[in-house]
Amino acid sequence: MRFVTFIGLVLVGLALSVTGCEKKNPPLGVGQVVSDPGAFSGSMDVIGIAYAYSSSDPNVMGIMDLGELQCASPTCTKPLLPVRVEGTRPAIGDEVQVTGSMVKEASGYLFKAESIQTLRRHNLGATK
Repeated sequence: MRFVTFIGLVLVGLALSVTGCEKKNPPLGVGQVVSDPGAFSGSMDVIGIAYAYSSSDPNVMGIMDLGELQCASPTCTKPLLPVRVEGTRPAIGDEVQVTGSMVKEASGYLFKAESIQTLRRHNLGATK
């Protein structure tokens, strides 16, 4: 009976490993990425807050780090990560998790989003 239980556990373990039950890396913050965007390659998740849209390209938004919500000073730098979005655009103030990869363009690095998930809403009226 113990042998049958052991074999059952081994088979369950193999099934989990084959079905892709793998550990995913936690999302990065905007501050981590903007400090050295060229250091990141491959698909990744980034969490930030939709802060502004480009006036020259409506499909590019700038997302700021969650930590910037704590800065009440008008001198906050609020470094933004440019994100190219396709489809529905998040509203300014939406906390988003974007999945995609960094790409180098003529104007610099840009995060090309493959998917966007809105996590919650923040009121940026006083901070923007």
